[in-house]
Parts: sequence; C-alpha cells; structure tokens
Amino acid sequence: MGRLHLVKYLELPSCEVVGFFDPDSATRQLVQAEYGVRSFETLQEILFEADAVTIAAPTRTHYELGRRALEAGVHVLMEKPITRAVSEASELVHIASTKGLVLLAGFIERFRFTRLASNIDISSPIYIEATRFATAPGREADVDVVMDLMIHDIDLILSLNQNEPHQISAWGVSVTGGLCDVAGASLEFPDGMVAQLRASRVALQRKREIRVFRSNRYHVFDLQGNEVCEVVWTAKKGPQLTHTKGEAADPLLDQCSHFVSSVIGDNKTLSDRSAGLRSLRTALLVSEQVSKRMRGTYSKDAKVGHHLKMEYRWEHKI
Repeated sequence: MGRLHLVKYLELPSCEVVGFFDPDSATRQLVQAEYGVRSFETLQEILFEADAVTIAAPTRTHYELGRRALEAGVHVLMEKPITRAVSEASELVHIASTKGLVLLAGFIERFRFTRLASNIDISSPIYIEATRFATAPGREADVDVVMDLMIHDIDLILSLNQNEPHQISAWGVSVTGGLCDVAGASLEFPDGMVAQLRASRVALQRKREIRVFRSNRYHVFDLQGNEVCEVVWTAKKGPQLTHTKGEAADPLLDQCSHFVSSVIGDNKTLSDRSAGLRSLRTALLVSEQVSKRMRGTYSKDAKVGHHLKMEYRWEHKI
C-alpha cells in the first residue's frame, strides 16, 4: 500500500517527496531503483527530513509509528484503521491536537463518496443502508470483516451523522474457518436515525453501495460503478428514477492531495483528527458483539443494547 501512496505523491506538484522508509532492505532497494526516490534506513532519519508522512504499515504498528512521527512534529496520514485500540487512537489525537498537527485517517471511500455526492443534498438522513462485498480478504488477513471492510461504511455513516450510535446490534459468521467473514450490524443514533450495514469478503461479486433515505426520496450511491440513482416518491406517480454517472476519479490521489493541502493550510480537513477515533470506537463495538455471537456468549436476555450503551460510555471516557 505504501508504494501506491508514493506513486500518487510523485504526481503532486504541491509537494516534494524526500524519500521513504521500509524496514526490509530488499524492498528499499527495489522501490528506490524503480522510482528513483531516496530510501531511509531508519524511521528517525526520515522523520528528521520530512514535514509530513503517510504510514501504510500493518495495523499493529500504527500506534508506535504514529506516536513517534507526531512527537517529532510531523503531520500524519494513517491508513485505516488508525490503531488497534481506542486508548491508542485517543493518545494520538491528543498529541496531534496539542502540537497543532494534521492527523488524517486514511478512509479512501470518503473521497470516492464525496465526489459522487458533491451536488446532492443528503443532509439529515433518516435511514441509511450500506453494503460492501469483496471476493477475498484485504491486505491484512489478521482482522475480521468488520475491521477489514465494514469500517469504511461505518466511517461514511458517521460523516453523515455527527453523533455516535447509542445502540448497536450485530452478528457474524466465519465461512473460511477463521475470523468472521460475513457480518451485519444495526446502528441506532440519538436523533432517531438508523443505519443497517452488511459486509462480506467471500462474495462471488464485488459490491459497494450506500443508500441514503430522506423524506420522500432516497439516493443510491454505487461506489463500485461510480453512479448515483435518485429515487423520488410521490403519491400520484410513484417512484421517479434519475441516474447520474460520476466523473472519472482517483480517490487515492484525491486523498493524498487533500492531506498535502491540509498540511499547507489550503483547505478544511475533510476528516478531522477525531474522525478516525470515532470510526474505530464504533467498529470495535460491532466487532466485539460479532465475536460474542460467534463464541455463543450472546444472550437475547442480556439486554445487549443497554450493555453496549454502557460500554460505549466507558470507552468514550478513555
């Protein structure tokens, strides 16, 4: 993933690529030879030279790498999820806020969705459906489908409703015999909005779709096909459909460009410092309930909604 980011930064005239760091010497030699970019042998060396970095590494390393970069006064674009634990993410947000640094969570789907929805009023949604199907696990096989795929849609939903859900129910199953491969979740928000999410990484076909419902109409955002369908419902005519094809886009280039612009101070950051923390907190609650169901420890008589509500409040204090 880091190589993909490198290619995009090389396309941007607004930044200078000073180099990259990879702990593997063979990888460093290959990338340096292919792109003609300086490689650094240690993290400390590149943090001394750079104003901003992208951290595209295994999630288990995010906290340590992010902490060292922020403490060195370096702006950070962190691939999703921002860390493995809420407490770690909270500390990174605190350091970035204290030092006035950009800390951007790398949810690339925000940039794909933003382009499609740029001229559409989707304020104050009352209901959202999100479907995300993949034919194989992502780059990190040591996480379940919630942290692998569903977290993208959790982030999008939280960007449309500034509150965090106060009640969560979720389920999941393993098809491959390991971690959860198929999951569903229902999120209820304080303002009454409800979101339903489905995710699978063992599907026969890929699908990425968000449906945003408002009074008398809804929009279907096909993130896979880069298309929007508006459905307007009237009593006399019934559903009226309008299809709009999105412009050709490069969401990773948009994300890298946005990060650079945020560092320079040219625009408002699409994802604030705490966005990655909020998405992680909700995703971990969903993942935890999925795990409980898979272990058989979930009980319908346990008042799960109330339990999650209390757990959410406890997490929120971290």
